[in-house]
Amino acid sequence: MTYIAHTKENSEEIQTLRDHLWNSKMYAEKYGDILGIPHVTGVAALVHDLGKYRQEFQKYIRHSEKAKKGSVDHSSFGAVFLKEKVKELSQQPEEFSADSLFAEIISNAVFSHHNSLGLKDYLNARLKSPYYERVEKFDIDPEKKIELKQAESLFYQETMAENDFNIYLKTAMREFSQLFKELLKDQDGLLDNLYYVGQFIYSCLLDADRTDTSLFSFGKSATEYQYDEIFEQYYGKLLNSISKFDQSTKINQARSEMSDECDAFADQADGIYRLSIPTGGGKTLASLRYGLKHAIKTKKKHIIYVLPYITIIEQNAEVIRNMLNDNSKNTTNILV
Repeated sequence: MTYIAHTKENSEEIQTLRDHLWNSKMYAEKYGDILGIPHVTGVAALVHDLGKYRQEFQKYIRHSEKAKKGSVDHSSFGAVFLKEKVKELSQQPEEFSADSLFAEIISNAVFSHHNSLGLKDYLNARLKSPYYERVEKFDIDPEKKIELKQAESLFYQETMAENDFNIYLKTAMREFSQLFKELLKDQDGLLDNLYYVGQFIYSCLLDADRTDTSLFSFGKSATEYQYDEIFEQYYGKLLNSISKFDQSTKINQARSEMSDECDAFADQADGIYRLSIPTGGGKTLASLRYGLKHAIKTKKKHIIYVLPYITIIEQNAEVIRNMLNDNSKNTTNILV
């Protein structure tokens, strides 16, 4: 039997579950390597759709036009499988250990990868734990336990042999343990840092899953970008456009002066800085100039604009797109 991860609308083309899990793992490893935890994020991606190795899901996806979208749970199985596997392989018996935290963080990411509200709370304002309620709901259902064993067996047959998976998971556990040791050095910020690590892992899983799904849906292959070359190209375009601005008016002269100051300040170290420019002073392009130059000098891969309103985001995006002459709004390339 061919186990399906995704189908295309109005097409007989399918993506096998094995291919989707391996592709997602590959992308997640790349993302997680930023924090030195490629196997941690990789294992989350590797098991996130393990629940699709079930007859109920395969029947659903083959006849999805007759079923309500999302009506068959698959995320619980990968999450519970991972928790049980970590417990089996762990050499740390204590309840609050790096391994136990690792299991909770990864399983929550898997539980939540189709949750529109993000990660499940471990403890909410009503003193309830949506995370543990999900675990307990699974534990008291004997049929789900049987289905999990069947899905686990198929996962080992189709995707990764059990011994290979155990080795991979142990590597992920060691990576997380090393990261946890670093986090313990800041006791005051430990909980905050664990929260951000959890969000990071969750984001890596979502990006990996959605990237691979999008590539399959669009019939595209991943595009590998050379960020330094792109930033250099954009910076040159921006400077060229700025040099053509009319300098005959005092306001344009003031705009140029403030833009030049932002350019010069890009040589400073990373930090949090405030740009105080009055309305009409050219903040969008001045900040872009700073961002591009600083990204080039510090080998950054992303420039992120965070703005309070969608209308302002759209306005700024349009200015930047027009200035850099990049019509990426209408393309379907996927950045990896």
